[in-house]
Amino acid sequence: PPSRLEIKVVLHVLSGPDAQGDLSDDIIGEQMIVLNDAFRTTGFHFNLAYVRRYADSPYFSGGCFPTTERGLQMKRELAMAPEQYVNVYSCRLALPYIAGYGSLPNKYPESDPRHGIVIDYGTLPGSSPPLNLGHTLVHELGHYFGLLHPFQGGCANPGDDVSEPARFLRRRL
Repeated sequence: PPSRLEIKVVLHVLSGPDAQGDLSDDIIGEQMIVLNDAFRTTGFHFNLAYVRRYADSPYFSGGCFPTTERGLQMKRELAMAPEQYVNVYSCRLALPYIAGYGSLPNKYPESDPRHGIVIDYGTLPGSSPPLNLGHTLVHELGHYFGLLHPFQGGCANPGDDVSEPARFLRRRL
């Protein structure tokens, strides 16, 4: 088996009025189990370094999507040492159409706060079906590590860059 690489995660839990989107410690623990189970054969192990909670956040609904000016502002304000941690933000996106978004590793300098992952809080285990199994974070981490969707780039070289993630991982971690 590959040697184990410890990856530190900071989970930013943004919630709205009446604590909508606030995640219990049990749900967060279940998400970490799903994450580590999905990556078990890769040698990656994710450790939850910090949970940062933002009650009644102005970014909770509509302000957390990372390609908008408000989403960029959110990441500039909240990101914690992106060169050391995987910053994950949970908020309300636009389920079922947008469940999450992960930045690609070669898009920004290592310390840029735009690195990170945004997921809809309803995608974590224990939320409402159908996307409540915790696999959205697994999927978005694939993008964070450099994987594209299989349909991106077509079949011509370089295609979907499937051979590239190892190079990006060495540089990121």
